[in-house]
Amino acid sequence: AKKARASAKEPRDQLDALRLLAQILYSQKQFEACKNAYVEALTIDAHFVLALNNLAYLLLQDMNNPQEALEYSRRAARLDGGAEVQDTYGWNLTLLGRYADALVPLNRAIEADPDSAIALYHRAMTYRRLSEATTNPTEQAAQLEQARADARRAEQLAANSKDEANLANVRSLLKE
Repeated sequence: AKKARASAKEPRDQLDALRLLAQILYSQKQFEACKNAYVEALTIDAHFVLALNNLAYLLLQDMNNPQEALEYSRRAARLDGGAEVQDTYGWNLTLLGRYADALVPLNRAIEADPDSAIALYHRAMTYRRLSEATTNPTEQAAQLEQARADARRAEQLAANSKDEANLANVRSLLKE
């Protein structure tokens, strides 16, 4: 990371070099080094949304640390209303068991991109988990129905885009 930063003079060039380095490290499954590259990028620009969101995603999906990811996903979501950023924040909240809170950014993600199979899958999982925590049978039935509707839509979108990984996740949810 220091070489990437040293070879570039301007902050924007340094950020680009660190972003590229992080992407390469991620593709090589060098997650700790990838994390360090994103953290270093954030020392240059604390509002670098791509680094905030990608770091949160890395911590959530690959390093199994949703609590550490929360700071980054929250900061990114405050700076950017885009689907990917809102989805990451919502999924982060879901993984922390904050299901009702998670629906706010997940709904924003789907409003920003109604064809986001991953956001629909994440919202379906959130409704599913929320229904498991709900004691009111009427609310539980409504949450399960929303989960199924989101999962069916996510399945259709994933199949159309040939997103096999997401398709497998959605089909697993639909079997439950």
